[in-house]
Amino acid sequence: MKTISKIWGLIIVIIMSLAISSCTKEDQYQQNVIGVWKISRIAIIYYENGKEAETVEEVNYYDYFNFDFKSDGTLRVYFDEEVGGSPYPITWKIENSKMILKESFPDREAIEYALDIVELTKSSMILSNTHNEYEMEGIHYKSVNKVSFTKK
Repeated sequence: MKTISKIWGLIIVIIMSLAISSCTKEDQYQQNVIGVWKISRIAIIYYENGKEAETVEEVNYYDYFNFDFKSDGTLRVYFDEEVGGSPYPITWKIENSKMILKESFPDREAIEYALDIVELTKSSMILSNTHNEYEMEGIHYKSVNKVSFTKK
């Protein structure tokens, strides 16, 4: 009976440790993302049967854009001159190692994007998502968008 109690005690400690460490990771991500970021690299990575086949660097059309992640969960996108800005409200949150962006519109349903957090430190952020995935003639194809940011 003592052995069973010790095993259950150990299981509870492990579960609590995982819960605490995952909360800490999410909290750390939350703190690190706050601030103004610029896109430094956009790449599309193509895979064939799980192996990287090609990486294509995209032209960075967002060179003059700033992405200002506010602590209240809003995201403001604007040009270097602070002209323009997001025409519609955008919110952000971090859940399960993903950044969830939601853009609201007055005349249609909101759009939500879930991006995988590949890396997020105080000065560097890499987000990715699977763009396309299919199988043809026995080959599994997949393309992944990967966007790298640096903090201003």
